[in-house]
Amino acid sequence: MKICKLNDDLAPQALKIYRNCLNQSNFSENSLKLTNSYPHNNIYLAQIGQSVCGLIDYSILSDQAFVNNIATIAQYRNSGVASKLMESMLTKCKNLKIKSISLEVRISNQAAINLYKKFGFSKISKRKRIYSDPVEDGWVMTLEMKYGQ
Repeated sequence: MKICKLNDDLAPQALKIYRNCLNQSNFSENSLKLTNSYPHNNIYLAQIGQSVCGLIDYSILSDQAFVNNIATIAQYRNSGVASKLMESMLTKCKNLKIKSISLEVRISNQAAINLYKKFGFSKISKRKRIYSDPVEDGWVMTLEMKYGQ
């Protein structure tokens, strides 16, 4: 498995993940390219052979990062893809001396919550009715980065 930055050649496969795994059916290739063009946005893909099997989309603003999306195609779930994507992001954040990383997750998404806890994220607050289709609360989770003195 390799982790690589989104490029135009891989955009169609990444778009399928946004539409199928993240329920963003109206997300277009132009939207994806625009999102990827912003200097603070980072979209990385997990590839096995020529197939894209997952993605992580995060933003870095100053000394903070926010995970916008992380998703794995169903057939690759529970095979370490999401962990590799998280490890890649954390390495990049450490290299940039990011102080904290935050994200939101549906309260019912226990698999994702377990993944985030594995990497040291903690629940810090609950946002009421933040998700739709279905309407659901979400946890805000944060990881405070620690660096040796």
